[in-house]
Amino acid sequence: MKASVGAKLKLHFINGVTTDHLEKSRDKQRKTLLKKIDKHARSQTHAVSIHIKQQALKSELEEAVRKAHTVWEEVNAEKIDATCKVFCSAYLCAKEELAFTKHPAIMKLQELNGHTKAAMLYSHHSCANILKHVAQEMKAELSSYLKQSMHPFSIMIDETTTLSTKSALIVFIRTQVNDIVCNFFYDLIELSDGSTGVQLANAVLNCFSDLGESTLRRLIGFASDGASVMTGRYEGAVAHLKESLEN
Repeated sequence: MKASVGAKLKLHFINGVTTDHLEKSRDKQRKTLLKKIDKHARSQTHAVSIHIKQQALKSELEEAVRKAHTVWEEVNAEKIDATCKVFCSAYLCAKEELAFTKHPAIMKLQELNGHTKAAMLYSHHSCANILKHVAQEMKAELSSYLKQSMHPFSIMIDETTTLSTKSALIVFIRTQVNDIVCNFFYDLIELSDGSTGVQLANAVLNCFSDLGESTLRRLIGFASDGASVMTGRYEGAVAHLKESLEN
């Protein structure tokens, strides 16, 4: 062990010997021991030793967690592979705009072809839950990119009506990724409070509330159809957005 700058290593501490018991009485030994312990507790050497011990414990814990994770992956490799195939099948339903009720049939076909041995996640309810999880993860990744990136971005919104005749707002984001300008679907917002210009603006602001003020300052563009509720000079959604962002 080497001493760092400003630290001294005492051999009697390293070797576990704090007093010379052959030359001093028991009372003097105790007093000397207490003084040395008190002095050592306030020394840089003691602080360095504690730091080394903490780093060693941290490294041991990280290594134990890594080994445990590796062992778990090895033991459950077959289950993980089967679950990944189920997720891919569910994602296919969303990407190809298939009904979630097609998911069980797709999984049954994979099973007949010997490509999966999963014993669950076959129902259309499972398909919906899987896609909800995937959507949340994709949105979180996009939000994280917008926060960390210094690129400006624009939004594109449009009002629509669902099959259940509920009014909703579609939100897209346009930004630069790897020197390429890309469009991303960001959210589908149910307009339960109404669809006036101020309500649309509030819905958009609530949608981006997790991005933070510093990120919203890089919002440089707004696109929509020519409806007055969107582009009205005084009461349109864009007017209320500009007012809110300026404030």
